[in-house]
Amino acid sequence: MWQALMAIMKYKSAIPVAIDLIETIQSTSADKKLTKTERSLLLKKFWSLVKEVERVNPSKIVEHPKVEAK
Repeated sequence: MWQALMAIMKYKSAIPVAIDLIETIQSTSADKKLTKTERSLLLKKFWSLVKEVERVNPSKIVEHPKVEAK
C-alpha cells in the first residue's frame, strides 16, 4: 500500500493521462471490436502515457541491446 502511494506521488502528472486512456479503453471496447480509428486513438493515448512516465523518470529508461543476425 505504501509503495502505491509513493508511486502516485511520483507520477502524479501522469494520472490524468492514465485516466484518459482508461476511459477511452472503456468507451471503445463496449462492443468488443476495435475499428482502425479506435485502435489508432488507443495507441496514441498509450504512447502519451509512456512519454509522460519517461518524462518524470528519465533515468529508468532502459536501452535494449541490439541482436545481431548470425
